[in-house]
Amino acid sequence: MRDDQIDTSTHITRARRSTRPFTPDERKKKQSAFLKAFSEIGIIKYACRVAKIDRQTYYHWKNNDPEFQALLPDITDEANETLEYAAYEQSVLGVVEPVVSSGQVVYEMEPMLDEDGKQMFDSKGKPIMQRKGMITVRKYSPTLLITLLKARMPDKYKDKQQLEHTGKDGGPLEMFVTKGGRGADQPKDVKSDN
Repeated sequence: MRDDQIDTSTHITRARRSTRPFTPDERKKKQSAFLKAFSEIGIIKYACRVAKIDRQTYYHWKNNDPEFQALLPDITDEANETLEYAAYEQSVLGVVEPVVSSGQVVYEMEPMLDEDGKQMFDSKGKPIMQRKGMITVRKYSPTLLITLLKARMPDKYKDKQQLEHTGKDGGPLEMFVTKGGRGADQPKDVKSDN
C-alpha cells in the first residue's frame, strides 16, 4: 500500500512529535492522508492520528498554508455529508443488530435429521437441534429522524414556542401599582393629573 492510500479503518496510531519540519513531499503526503481521513469521518483528532501528525500541525497548516486552506471547505462539506448519510442510515434505513435474550445472541434452531430424513433424539428423548442463522432485528433512531426533519424542513418541524399573557379567565391583563405599603395584589386607581 502506498503512503497516500492509508486504510483509515485499521491504521490508527498516535502521532509522534517530530523534531524536524516535513519535507515538501512528506508534507503533501501527510496533508493528503489527513484530508482523506477527515473527509471520511469528520473528526480532526482521528484524521491527525491517521496522518501521524499532531493537532498543532493541522492548525498550523490551516492557519498558514493557503493551498491546504483552499481544500478545507470542500473536505469539510464531504465530512458533513458523510455524517449526514450515517444519520440517514440509522434513522430511515435502520441498522441490523442481533437479537439478544438473557445476554445471549439468539439463533434459529432446526431439528437435526438422520440419513433417512427422520428427526434425531438424544439419550433422554429430547430432539437434537442444530444452530442455523443468527436472528436479527432492524433498529431505527427516531431521534436522528427528528433532527434530520428539523434541519431539512425547519418551517414545518422546528420547535415552536408561543407565550401569551392574559388576565384572569382569559381577559386583559390588569396593571397594579404598588406604592408605600400597599400590596401588589391590591388594585390602585390610577388617575391622570391632566
